[in-house]
Amino acid sequence: MDVPKMWDLEVLGITDPIEKENESLLEEETLTHFKETIRLCEDQRYEVALPWLAGHPALCDKYDAAESRLRTATKRLINENYLEAYDNVFKQWESEELEQLKSQSIEIMKEGAFELRCWASNDSKEDQDKQMVLGLSWDVISDELSCKLPSNIDCTQGKPVTKRVLLSVINSVYDPIGFTAPALLLPKLLMQEAWRGKIGWDEVLPVELEHKYRLWERTMHFMSKCAISRRLFAENYDDFTVHIFTDASAYAYAACAFLRCEFKGQVTVKLMAAKARLAPMKKSTIPRLELLGATLGARLAETVDSILRTTSKTIFGAIQWWF
Repeated sequence: MDVPKMWDLEVLGITDPIEKENESLLEEETLTHFKETIRLCEDQRYEVALPWLAGHPALCDKYDAAESRLRTATKRLINENYLEAYDNVFKQWESEELEQLKSQSIEIMKEGAFELRCWASNDSKEDQDKQMVLGLSWDVISDELSCKLPSNIDCTQGKPVTKRVLLSVINSVYDPIGFTAPALLLPKLLMQEAWRGKIGWDEVLPVELEHKYRLWERTMHFMSKCAISRRLFAENYDDFTVHIFTDASAYAYAACAFLRCEFKGQVTVKLMAAKARLAPMKKSTIPRLELLGATLGARLAETVDSILRTTSKTIFGAIQWWF
């Protein structure tokens, strides 16, 4: 005989109606939660979400204590001149892990008949100072992008320059960002002059146009030395501002977008994108060309806007626009 049960009201058939009603309500909520959260997984197994109670207290964390200990340990390493050695140990571990990841990735993809190539590293042990990324030359040490010099420019030296050759040189420069637009303006103007003069594709350019092309050809090697930072956003920042500039002349109009980053009073400005267009062959007034430049700037701003909203929605609210 279970003596404690003799004193339970349920054994005697006496129950609290409120408690019974609460249990029934909880069962209904549980059944509703089950129906709303049950789903069939890809592996043909059923899954139900955990029935978390509403208003439950948040889990405690030790973030503040961990941050304080990290700052104390870092300060101690700096005072004892061990920070650099400590950092080198972790860098060595990271380097070994990356080498292992590379080998494993190659082997896994090889099993599926896929070949992984074009690995790049900024490790000083690797003899890979520059890599080609999306048609641009990437210096992995300085983390800068530059434009590759067209190979067909050397082929035109000492040979007649035709409209076909001129077009080939212009199209051989791949610059999706637009930072080489000023350097490519002259050959485009020469191409426009050739069209205006109704010169044939294989017809040699007039002496005056060919002379201008030769002068531009001699300075083309400087274009490969023009480099911009690959990284756009600063590691730390207090404020971002996007600036759009437009301008026009009788020959061309252009627009460019710059990102201005400010952190503790220090300001860095980086080019985001640029676009340039030749003025129409039909003569236009400067105010009309200025309007064309403003239109180009508005379209460029719309493109930059969509990219920023897509890549980082969290920082977009801190960015201001200037035209």
